[in-house]
Amino acid sequence: MAIVRAVQRLPGLSRADLSKETGLTKSTIGLLVQDLIDEGWLRESDVQATGAIGRRPTPLFLDGMRMAIIGADVSIDSINVLTVSLTGDVLNDVSEPLTDHSPEAVIHRLAALVASLIEQARSDGRLLLGVGVGVPGTVFGQQGTVKLAPNFAWRDVAFRANLAHELALLGVPDLSVLVQNDYDVADPESVDVFQPGPDCDRWTGL
Repeated sequence: MAIVRAVQRLPGLSRADLSKETGLTKSTIGLLVQDLIDEGWLRESDVQATGAIGRRPTPLFLDGMRMAIIGADVSIDSINVLTVSLTGDVLNDVSEPLTDHSPEAVIHRLAALVASLIEQARSDGRLLLGVGVGVPGTVFGQQGTVKLAPNFAWRDVAFRANLAHELALLGVPDLSVLVQNDYDVADPESVDVFQPGPDCDRWTGL
């Protein structure tokens, strides 16, 4: 994922550039980049005209056509869910008002909305990498437990585990789920967008 992160940060890098950025040998970069292209993480663009003699560098970019990520925001008034490509393009979205703030009701409705977008993405031939959820409360690490959400009067809610359970009941088992505080999610510098997921043998983006 060092390669994917480098291309995400600096679109248009060539294989030679990636070798310098990551410290990996050119032969290793060549093999890994081809794997990432085959899997749908990266794509090649038109060859750059540099004016130099010899083989021209081929710029690499994130591939926005084959993979998708689902993001959800739980606010005091509504649940908002959208599907995005690796390049950040919004593919589908859905939302509904939130009137019942009990953990069971919120997680149940969120799971239903997420499942509807997962079905749409898969029918479009997209590989779903995972689901990221922002909630208005203090979240305990990778466990995804909401320790305190004052606006909802929540304490020690096993949000991630319960959401994964609801998704499994809807026919979506074993999908990577990441739960974080909504303010942290809004700040891209505070989120590592590549987390492990069972749908792909590499690290998946949320």
